[in-house]
Amino acid sequence: MLILEEPHLDTASTLGDVGQWETAMSEYHPPQSDRPHSLQLVGVQESEADHELDSQPNPSMTTSARAVDLLLRVSHQLRGILASHFAEFDLTDVRYSVLQMIRNAGDGGCSQKQVADELLQSESSISTLIERMRRDGLIYRLTAPRDRRRKSLILSDRGRELLDRVEECHETRMQQLLANLDANDRGHLESVMTRMAASFTEFSKQPVWTAPNESTGTNAA
Repeated sequence: MLILEEPHLDTASTLGDVGQWETAMSEYHPPQSDRPHSLQLVGVQESEADHELDSQPNPSMTTSARAVDLLLRVSHQLRGILASHFAEFDLTDVRYSVLQMIRNAGDGGCSQKQVADELLQSESSISTLIERMRRDGLIYRLTAPRDRRRKSLILSDRGRELLDRVEECHETRMQQLLANLDANDRGHLESVMTRMAASFTEFSKQPVWTAPNESTGTNAA
């Protein structure tokens, strides 16, 4: 689940041009903090004891639990790496996703509820983000002429131009990020992630957790 944080971005300290991306990628160390968008300082090495501790799987965890734990860890690493990518454009990963959603919805735009549903968030938690993006001139919030209760989000010229600028280098950089995966691996990963996204959407509609002493088949993967 995406964490709706919009940390202050000091554009003076971000990467200045596209060519520095390769340098940043080569020097990046995965963040050890559980806070999103935190980058480990270059040159600060983790201790051998910490490395050994991190590499040891928890034997009491099922395959499912280990998979989700790894997915969570990778998501933190990914957000840390992408922070510098989006910071070049004074964006966050969440804002980028919202711009994409609105653009892909077509000329009619999309509703705030649709954005909230896609991000698995409540409308109230999304409203602050939408309002900030509106104040920054990235989107418009228009009232439907036949139903004043319905409001549509559409991209402003500035928002569309910004999205176009990001996407000029986005594909190349994502290929670099997944360079250790061949075409079959990337295709399989996309298939798995697509099914997971659909599963999470359905799960979020009825978020009922079973207490540990009431669960069945706890040893199943």
